[in-house]
Amino acid sequence: MIGRNPNPNYHRPYEYVPVRHVPVDVNSYSFYGENLLPNFNLLPTWTYATPHNIQRITPQNESCTSCHGNPDIFLTIDKVAPEEVEANQSVIVDQIPAPITDNP
Repeated sequence: MIGRNPNPNYHRPYEYVPVRHVPVDVNSYSFYGENLLPNFNLLPTWTYATPHNIQRITPQNESCTSCHGNPDIFLTIDKVAPEEVEANQSVIVDQIPAPITDNP
């Protein structure tokens, strides 16, 4: 998935970055007791990812339209579990980048 960059800096100034879902749930430890993750919403469950399989030149990135205007690859609110929305506001993409056309 591609999400908003929650921490732009000198090395990663980009508006969008690859993100992955941390495999945790508000009830992950409920077997051991109640309310063991009281601060569950303090940190995002979708975080910056550094995938090792990104290639610079592929058929998928031949054109800007592979990403721009493609809602399937962006982390939008409908792809986030309802109980995780609050924690992930910093990475959820509100508006998909518009398609880029060849015509000016």
